[in-house]
Amino acid sequence: MNRFLTLLLSVLTISSSIAQSQRSFERLVKETNEHIQSFSQLNTYDFDKGVAYEETGLPKERIAHILQEDAGNYDGYSADSMPTYGLISEYQELIIEDILQLLTHSKLSENSLESMLSTGADLSVVVSPDRQIYNFSLDEKTGGTYRSRISFTHYVPFGLDSIPTGEQVINSENNFKGLSIGGDGYGGIDTLHSSNGIKYVFTGYVRGCSYCFSTYVSVESADSTGFKTEFYHSVNLRDWEGGVVYNKETNTITVDYITDDLTTECACYNFEDFDEDQQDIFGFIEDNSFEGNPEKPKKCHCTYQYNGEAFELIKESWEKVQE
Repeated sequence: MNRFLTLLLSVLTISSSIAQSQRSFERLVKETNEHIQSFSQLNTYDFDKGVAYEETGLPKERIAHILQEDAGNYDGYSADSMPTYGLISEYQELIIEDILQLLTHSKLSENSLESMLSTGADLSVVVSPDRQIYNFSLDEKTGGTYRSRISFTHYVPFGLDSIPTGEQVINSENNFKGLSIGGDGYGGIDTLHSSNGIKYVFTGYVRGCSYCFSTYVSVESADSTGFKTEFYHSVNLRDWEGGVVYNKETNTITVDYITDDLTTECACYNFEDFDEDQQDIFGFIEDNSFEGNPEKPKKCHCTYQYNGEAFELIKESWEKVQE
């Protein structure tokens, strides 16, 4: 009888611990969504408008820190209010810190985080099919037509030795273990199989100005040292209809566009011919994408086919656009 009671108590204790852990995950999601909601209500064009501290919705400890560090030391900060641009930054940091806690939570794998968070124009969440990679991109709210994003990517197997602050993520040009920072985020992540393991195909789009449209595809592999870029192609155009497209059904990447003043020449690349230094790759692409005469447009095409190990260029063509 005593053994039975002991066993029952142990089961109830374990069940309670599991339930509490799940509740803590859901509670953190709720807090994150509240921060996203407050962030979404901030107007980019009210950068200098003052907001009373009691109306910011920020945690008390956050306000206390601002009063100690910022009040009277920066434009727009005072003993009773702070500027909207500062409030935008505070919520960006809070949201990032919330997300990083969720990524390191023991219940992450048991929950569909992307469906639980309030996603939309302010926050985008993309997850790879094997759920090993998460990409988050948060509206930077800088104003203007360039819709820049704060983007960070987490590779679950790497883990995080320590959780950086939101400020570190926003301001860092370096990556942390398990966390790749930079770019404007991605619209999709797909997986490919190879003899060396899984490769990840990242696709993205960003509007750089009223008539500046950039599309890009990056193929990455991951090992103990981090991510390695194995393929990259981007095109910056005036026309939103052209660009770089990945087709997961055929495992091809196609590039179609008409040259203009942003990309004035046709350019396809045999990625295997590049030096392993990533900067050399991107530098070569940039140097060779801004040549030619924009007044004589060409119709450009590239097709890259995945051969089981890498994407290889199998077709390239160009023709003059008939005026």
